[in-house]
Amino acid sequence: MVNRITNSWQFWMTLAIMWTLATAASAWIDLPRAPMIAHDPEFMNQLTPESSAIVRGAAGAQKSAPGEPLWSDAPRVFRMSNGKQLDFPAITTDERAAIVEREYHGLLQARASGQHWLYLLERVALWLAALMLAGLALGLLRGGLKSIFKTRFGQP
Repeated sequence: MVNRITNSWQFWMTLAIMWTLATAASAWIDLPRAPMIAHDPEFMNQLTPESSAIVRGAAGAQKSAPGEPLWSDAPRVFRMSNGKQLDFPAITTDERAAIVEREYHGLLQARASGQHWLYLLERVALWLAALMLAGLALGLLRGGLKSIFKTRFGQP
C-alpha cells in the first residue's frame, strides 16, 4: 500500500503542475498594476510644473469676481485611475484635468512596475517552499509508513 501511494509519480507530478498553474494564475491576477497602487502625497510633488499649476490653479483665478455665486468657488473633484479623488480649482476644464490624470497614471505605472520583480520573487519563493514541504512530507510519509508496516506486520 505504501509503495502505491508514494511511487505514483504521475499523481504527484499532476499535483505539482496543478499547484504551479494555480500559483502562476494567482500571481498574474494579483500583479501590482496602476489602479491597485495607493495614493502617495509624494505623487503631487513629482508632477511636472504644468500639471502642478493645473492642480494648484493660478493665484488670481482663485478669487471670484464680485457678484459671482458662491458655488462657483467650490473646487472640482476628479477621480484618478486608482480611485483617489483630487480637488482642482473651480476653473479647471475637463481637458486640463485629463492632462493631470494622464501624468498621475504614469506615476502609478512607474510605481507598479517597480514593484513587479519583488512581488514575483516573493511568489516564486512561496511556490518553491510549498513544493519543498510537499516533497518533505512525501519523504516522511514514505519512510514513516514503511517502518510502521515493517514493525506491525513484519513485511519487508
